[in-house]
Amino acid sequence: MTELGGQYRQLAPGPSPTKSEKFPSGNGFSGKSFQTSLDVPKRRVSMACLACRKSKRKCSGTAPCHNCCAFYRQCIFDETLDKRRKVAAKRTADELSYHRMMLDDLLKVMRVEDQTHALKLLEFIRKDVTAEEIRAYIDDALRRIEGYSMVSNASGKQLKQVRRVIDVEGAGLSFRPNVMDIHYVCNEVPYKVPAKPWTTVTNDADLVSHLVSLYFTWDYPFHAFLDRGVFLKHMRKGNLKSEFCSPFLVNALLTNACLLSEYSETYVEPGDIVTQGTDFLAEAERLREEEPIEPSLANLQGTVLLYERYSISGEDDLGYRMLHQAIWTGGSLGLFGPRKVSLSPGQISDDMDISIKRTAWGLFHTDAVAHADFLRPSLIDKVNVERPNRCNSEDSSLWYPYPSHRFARPSCVSQYFNEVYNLC
Repeated sequence: MTELGGQYRQLAPGPSPTKSEKFPSGNGFSGKSFQTSLDVPKRRVSMACLACRKSKRKCSGTAPCHNCCAFYRQCIFDETLDKRRKVAAKRTADELSYHRMMLDDLLKVMRVEDQTHALKLLEFIRKDVTAEEIRAYIDDALRRIEGYSMVSNASGKQLKQVRRVIDVEGAGLSFRPNVMDIHYVCNEVPYKVPAKPWTTVTNDADLVSHLVSLYFTWDYPFHAFLDRGVFLKHMRKGNLKSEFCSPFLVNALLTNACLLSEYSETYVEPGDIVTQGTDFLAEAERLREEEPIEPSLANLQGTVLLYERYSISGEDDLGYRMLHQAIWTGGSLGLFGPRKVSLSPGQISDDMDISIKRTAWGLFHTDAVAHADFLRPSLIDKVNVERPNRCNSEDSSLWYPYPSHRFARPSCVSQYFNEVYNLC
């Protein structure tokens, strides 16, 4: 047997039969194809979820897919992204309709006789702002010009759909509140002031001190129409009858300072930048309506702050009205125009003397800058009071870039104001 077995080579297994080959008859498989695992048709997924599309992984095609389950991710299938589907075709048509409506409304704004809105719109376009920002400005302009109603519900739904897709495919949340405790930051604020009795919006003196410090660090060095030392001194005293500090002035200052802060306490709606400082703005507007009509320095200064706030928020018409109101108040006080204020030594306090000078020349500077932007002549031709004296000690004092911990540098604030007044 061994010799017989050694005469022949061992045979290797033959190849598996293909599906075209058939078993011979008599084995019970006559006329039937022999199928293997290779013959099972592959199930192709028509569309992958958004997470798999981003990570370029193979998707199982059902929600939740295997990859999202394995990595504990939210599994979202958006059929509108599939260009082969009718949903995508409808979405494309809706977007074209939306942009056509936007173009029609843009032309309406450009055809208006008042060129203020058209020039502002042209400025937005040159700055390469987003289409959503342009749409928002067009809606606001049309409402002001002809009482134009909001965009139709269909257009609004299209805009929401576009925003939803952008949010889903975006890198992450558009708003990430600053997690540092505001009370920790306020341990090092340059200017400590109380919240009461100046505002009813908050009782948090740390928040108010933070906002006041932001204003005098970043805004005040460019447009000073109040005296910092006088304002802080009377705000700390808490006297509601003060001529140099009032609830209206404080709330107007705080609503501007909110735009300089990154902390969530300054938002009415978390993440919505439009609501930043609007609670202080509403309080300032209410107090302005309730205060006596008699002109005062604090009322004038608060009105200029509202001009800044409205202008920054894109409400140029309302801001320009506030500027006119402030200039009219200054004329009533004798800072400008034919009526002159008397600053005889001994008749007024040092606080009143420096406040009048700072307010008059600060408003003169603001008026010149605003009308240069509008390409129009300024309304104030001459200031009836002397300039504030240049203070060398103020120039040599250090300016700290609060709330960062970068190096301090000489402020040169007094020198800056002196040169600005020369230019104006």
